[in-house]
Amino acid sequence: MRLEFTARSDAISNNVKSYAEEKANRLDKYFEGVHSIQIVMNEEHGKFHAEMVIAAARGNTIVGEVQDQDPYAAIDLLVDKMARLLKRAKEKIKDHHRGERAMSNAEMPAAGAGPERAEETYEEAKEHYNPRGPKQDRGIL
Repeated sequence: MRLEFTARSDAISNNVKSYAEEKANRLDKYFEGVHSIQIVMNEEHGKFHAEMVIAAARGNTIVGEVQDQDPYAAIDLLVDKMARLLKRAKEKIKDHHRGERAMSNAEMPAAGAGPERAEETYEEAKEHYNPRGPKQDRGIL
């Protein structure tokens, strides 16, 4: 995993940089396919603006940004936010491929179970199905 830190202000020290890198390295455990992490920090008007861009597997790009008075608090908030976003991205991938197989046998309906009803005739089905609605709604009598 590649980690890149950019400080756009002199107010951001090397201690803040090492703290951010240490915290960002822990994000790899939430999503196995993290390729690179970019952290950009800026200080404007007494507030620290932190932004993180994560390039992950399957073309996922996850972006988060926060502002806080304290640079360490901004990093903590950002890492927490990115952990939530990574978990969400992982769940989307995981749930996407499961489909009906995710249902256990207890949840699956038994074969032939369900409301019993006789087959409709063609005329009965034709009466129920009208893509434009009933004739009275169209102004035709």
